[in-house]
Amino acid sequence: MAQSSVRQNPLRTNKYQRRIIAVPFISLLIMNIIGTAIIIHYRPQLFNAVFPSAQSYDFINHVTILILMVMWFFFVIVTIWAFMVASELVGSFERITNELKDIVDKGVTKRLSVRFGDHPADELVQQINNLIKFRKK
Repeated sequence: MAQSSVRQNPLRTNKYQRRIIAVPFISLLIMNIIGTAIIIHYRPQLFNAVFPSAQSYDFINHVTILILMVMWFFFVIVTIWAFMVASELVGSFERITNELKDIVDKGVTKRLSVRFGDHPADELVQQINNLIKFRKK
């Protein structure tokens, strides 16, 4: 079965995922901006402290660029990782919440189901289905 275009979009997030992604994204963004500003502003002083002997400015410029690239590459990797983890943990909660609203509003007694890979929500859905079955009796 083909996935919908909404589900295939890796940048689509729900309100639960955005909260999880915000923590590493904002903290690393602030650290990288401050680190970049410090490295660029104090570059000559930093390298004089690390390398007491006279170094060429070309070497200092290359090392500065390398350090900044590594910092921002780490930022991108952690952001992608945060998207993946948030999707695994709470990606299905919005769909389950919408299905529960339908059950409560319309009085329908259908069973909730989880998709393949929604393992954190599986136990919750089993308990909700038990509650629906109990309510039906």
